[in-house]
Amino acid sequence: MVQKSRIRIWLVLGLLLMTTLAAFLVIRLVDRSTTAPTPLPANDEVEQMQGEKAPQAKFPANDERAIVGQVVRPNGEPAVGVTVLVQAPGNDDPWETTTDLGGIFRFDELPLELYAVEASQEGYGPAFIIGVVPGGAPLRLVLQTGKEVSGQLLRRDDVVGAGTVHLGGPGLFPQRSQPTDSSGRFRIAGLRPGSYEAIAVAEGYSSGFIENLNLDTDDRSDLQLEMLLAPTVELRVHNRRGGAPVEAGVVTISSRPFHVLALHSLVIDGKATIDFLPPGEYWIRVRAPGFMPHEGRFWVTTSGGKVDINLSAGATIDGIVVDQAGNPVRGASLRTVVETTSGGRFDLSSAAFEVFHRLARPHGTPFWWPTSDYVSDSNGRFRISGIPAGSAVMVARRENFSTGMSRPLRVQHDQTY
Repeated sequence: MVQKSRIRIWLVLGLLLMTTLAAFLVIRLVDRSTTAPTPLPANDEVEQMQGEKAPQAKFPANDERAIVGQVVRPNGEPAVGVTVLVQAPGNDDPWETTTDLGGIFRFDELPLELYAVEASQEGYGPAFIIGVVPGGAPLRLVLQTGKEVSGQLLRRDDVVGAGTVHLGGPGLFPQRSQPTDSSGRFRIAGLRPGSYEAIAVAEGYSSGFIENLNLDTDDRSDLQLEMLLAPTVELRVHNRRGGAPVEAGVVTISSRPFHVLALHSLVIDGKATIDFLPPGEYWIRVRAPGFMPHEGRFWVTTSGGKVDINLSAGATIDGIVVDQAGNPVRGASLRTVVETTSGGRFDLSSAAFEVFHRLARPHGTPFWWPTSDYVSDSNGRFRISGIPAGSAVMVARRENFSTGMSRPLRVQHDQTY
């Protein structure tokens, strides 16, 4: 009996001791949590804290669907009240906002597409950034100072309103576009000294291409542009093989080859309308997915009319991407490196205008950016068209695989391999 009582006493004492030790440890942990120093912030948090103390603009936190940035004047000072436009491919109406006291702007909840961003303010030339994706780093747009061009659109001394003036030149990309006011007047600022080209268009009228507009002098250029009648020409674009209409493409027209200023029209269901040129001779380039570019002279007559253009499909390569065991590889990125018979080299890492992204320049003037990657399908198969004649090598890449290359393949236009 005595032995059992002693055992019970020791058990009770042991339990009391363990409970006391556990309570002591809990108290120590609580005490440490209340007295321990605050952990150092991460590197990006340190930079943010330093930025708050420094006389710098503090950008709001970004997320995957926001475009944020700052607009500054040429001297680096924040530009207040600047109009900022963001436009996505295929959208006619841009998003618009104005900068705050720090020159900051922000667009939230944007679809994940490519965008063109433009900042403009009276007295300065606008700033552009093209190909912006929401969720990237904050943007910095610098307004431009410099020369300016102003003028008025007239037709036999009568005002031509609701027009647009396009200006291009070396070092000016993309080309600038400015609508006229109701009195036909326009003003384009922020231009570097140099030689430019211009063209003004309005419904039924055009100035034609104006070359050698020299801004090297200190005098402001004031143009009185005489507008001419612009007849309508319908381009009919067909496949050279079989004559089927070409579904989609882009027509570029300029005053000469290797132009710095051009106007564009779309090919839709085999047709494109040219109604922005006075009678005369021009240079035309037609590009469409899966076809070789067509280049050559183009005439606009006083009566307009219809013009047929036939496109060559170039070479087409069908193929399959497999791993070393012979299994098809899905989602491999493909490109073709071509050495032509004339010695020229073409790298078709992006398709020849297979998919178009419309990145709008100011006031809706279209700027076309060709983007399209060839990717193998679920069966590892691919097709690449519009390849120039020559020696072609296929290159395939995919994550976790080494790069694959085909043997050189001699290809000719309008043939499938």
